[in-house]
Amino acid sequence: MAQREAPFINVTLAPKEKAALTESQQRITRSHAARSAHARVRHRRMMEYQAQKRGRIDTRDGVINSCTDFQSCAQLEIATVLSSDRRDPFQSFARGLTSLEQFLFDHYVNVVIPLMRCNESAIFFAQRMIRLWVPTAITESSLLDIILLAACRHLSIAYRQGSQRQQRIFQQLTFQYKSQSLYALRHAISAEMPLLSDSTVAKAIMLAYDEVSASTVTLCGEC
Repeated sequence: MAQREAPFINVTLAPKEKAALTESQQRITRSHAARSAHARVRHRRMMEYQAQKRGRIDTRDGVINSCTDFQSCAQLEIATVLSSDRRDPFQSFARGLTSLEQFLFDHYVNVVIPLMRCNESAIFFAQRMIRLWVPTAITESSLLDIILLAACRHLSIAYRQGSQRQQRIFQQLTFQYKSQSLYALRHAISAEMPLLSDSTVAKAIMLAYDEVSASTVTLCGEC
């Protein structure tokens, strides 16, 4: 590769005297000043981006760590044992699930989906959710969090008239999965704008559905 020559322009300015630069020299000088200014702006933006990125990582790790610690305690309070045919023996999910998360996933498939309201017939809707939505969701950790969020939301409502301790556990898990899901959605939108992926659109739709469920206090299928 040919080396680029760096032109140097020596300018001596007498006090209150205008420098006599040729048009070519003026053009080179202005170009160099513009490049220098652009480089400084780009460097500042890069430093700001790296600082923001470190902040996002710290926030995400804090949420995940607190969620993991809480789940360990919650498992002691809730019976989550499932038979082998109701778990994931081939580890096909985007991430490994704890026994509590396996219980939540099973609850979503077998209880939450059949209760979701839709204009379609209940059986046809449930079949499409299980055959299309669930296989898609388990391939991405952030979509899987939304499934677990929906299960926790329903269980926190189901225990409203029962054990207050278990209700508080599921309410806390609901908050934690919601925080993780909102963080993932915000990050995905920032990274993908202006063209959003199908996965990001699915996150937004399912989180909107969760807002509807939360605002009506009960799942739409129980209204």
